[in-house]
Amino acid sequence: MATGALPFRGDTSAVIFEAIMNRLPASPARLNPDLPEKLVEIISKALEKDRNLRYQVASELRTDLKRLKREMDSGSGSFSGVDASEHHSSVRSAAVSTAAVLGPVGMPQPAPASSVSTAIAQAVKRKPLLWIAVPVALVVIALGGFLATHRARALTEKDSILLTDFVNTTGDVVFDGALKQALAVQLEQSPYLNLVPESKIQENLHYMRRPPTERITSDVAKEICLREGVKAMLTASIASLGSHYVISVAAVNA
Repeated sequence: MATGALPFRGDTSAVIFEAIMNRLPASPARLNPDLPEKLVEIISKALEKDRNLRYQVASELRTDLKRLKREMDSGSGSFSGVDASEHHSSVRSAAVSTAAVLGPVGMPQPAPASSVSTAIAQAVKRKPLLWIAVPVALVVIALGGFLATHRARALTEKDSILLTDFVNTTGDVVFDGALKQALAVQLEQSPYLNLVPESKIQENLHYMRRPPTERITSDVAKEICLREGVKAMLTASIASLGSHYVISVAAVNA
């Protein structure tokens, strides 16, 4: 909002995920030289790669924004060339936007797609002996190769596959929904696979008189597959094994 540009860009979700994890964004001051120096520091701290150097709780960010607003209201803020009222409005908007994303401390909010890899990485850091991206990538490669090899007999370009929700027995709630979304993004990069869109799943849940928040278990997925004539579905699970995670994905003839 302060610069008029997204900090991380890419042609695909996978490229954006990689940028969020590994690439430094352009300095807000370079994109908008008229920003107050303090606001640039706040934005940079919020985008810091090292989780220990970022804001630890939303109240810290709110305090810095309120302090900046007080300095600008008193005329001591460091900015030039732009009317002060425009900066006041920008700071207030930034504060509202940040609060909407962070939500109350300790209360998880629905994650946008661009935050999925970050959320997974933070969970994995609690068990540092495993890098989640490696097994997920291997699963995608193996699955894509298997379906491509059997494509002539099993699937045509007009067929789709249905991805079920991960069965999560780790106790880490960050994996609820996040792994499924990350796996779906990777599978959609393959020219051999067509995933049943979320809109079609929601439509079937409505016809099945099930709530839109219903978990897509194997049984629910099989019923949707039969209703839609979908040939295959993917079932997945994640479990803890000591200090490691174990991810399993199976392709099932529906």
